[in-house]
Amino acid sequence: MLIRHTVCRFLEERGYTVESATNGEEALPIVNRIHPDIIITDMQMPKMTGTELITALKAQPETAKIPIVIVAGMITGCAGGVLRDILCNDVPLLFRSELYASVSVVTGLFYATTFRLSLHDEVWTALTFALGLTLRLLAIRYKWEMPKFVFNGDR
Repeated sequence: MLIRHTVCRFLEERGYTVESATNGEEALPIVNRIHPDIIITDMQMPKMTGTELITALKAQPETAKIPIVIVAGMITGCAGGVLRDILCNDVPLLFRSELYASVSVVTGLFYATTFRLSLHDEVWTALTFALGLTLRLLAIRYKWEMPKFVFNGDR
C-alpha cells in the first residue's frame, strides 16, 4: 500500500493523471474504462495477482498492447537496507558485497519473460526463486562481485 501511494503521489506531482486500485480485480474495470497509456502493478496482490491481471489484460485486444511496469516489493527491502547502512555511516551492503541487486534484476527479468511460456504461476515463482537462490549462492561461493569505485579524494 505504501509503494502504491508513493508511486501515485510521485506521478501526480509531475502532472500525470493517476487511477489507483488495491488489487487486480478492481483494476480490470478501470483499465477497460479509461484505457491508460501505461499500467504499473505489483505481483503480490489480494483477490487477483499481478500475473492474473497481466494475463487478463493480454487476452483482451483493447488492452493487450498497453505497456505494463511491474513494481516488486523487494524494492522496499533493498531501499531499507541501503538507508540502514547509510544511517550507520557505512557503505551499503547492496553496493559492496557479492552480486546482490544484480541478482534481483536478473530474477525479475526472468520472471517477466516467463509470461511468454505456458507455465503455471507456481512454476514461474519456483523457477525464479531457484534461479535467484542459485545465483546468490554461486556469488557467495565464488566471490563474484560488482566492480568497485574507489574515491581517493581531491587531486
